Amino acid sequence: MRTVINLFPRPDKTASEQVLYFGIHYLRHVLVITQFVAVCVFFYRFRVDQEIVDLKEKIYQKDSIVKQTESLIASVEELDLKIKNAKQVLGIQSKLDGNFSYILSKISDKVVINSVEIEGLSVKLEGSAQTAESIRAFNDVIKSENKYKKVVLSNIVRDAEAFKFSMTLEDFK
Repeated sequence: MRTVINLFPRPDKTASEQVLYFGIHYLRHVLVITQFVAVCVFFYRFRVDQEIVDLKEKIYQKDSIVKQTESLIASVEELDLKIKNAKQVLGIQSKLDGNFSYILSKISDKVVINSVEIEGLSVKLEGSAQTAESIRAFNDVIKSENKYKKVVLSNIVRDAEAFKFSMTLEDFK
């Protein structure tokens, strides 16, 4: 095998030769890398576009579910409001029942109640008794058990037949 050794300096290349040399040796690598990056970006863009389409589809599905259940939610809220109102009415009715039952349980056979007026947690009684002692005993029983914040006995009038009275009981506990 024969080796050739050239000791002469290489001749200087012209500008066009240098551009041609750069294009042949280095520019092709730059172009290949650029094309590879472009293809990667192209496929990445496809993936991102597909994710956007999938997300829009999910939003559309959830929006349709919300639209379909709007009437159901409205009827459930309406029903919930009715249940709350019913519980409130039953609570008030229970308090009124307890209030009325308590008064009936404390009335002795010597006291006759002519009228009962219940407003909220307050009660106005009008009645009569043969003796003032019966009225005082009824008043003392009501006051001693402390079921009302305020007990007012008023308008005790002696009639030909009996003692008539008015009693106001406020704020049943």
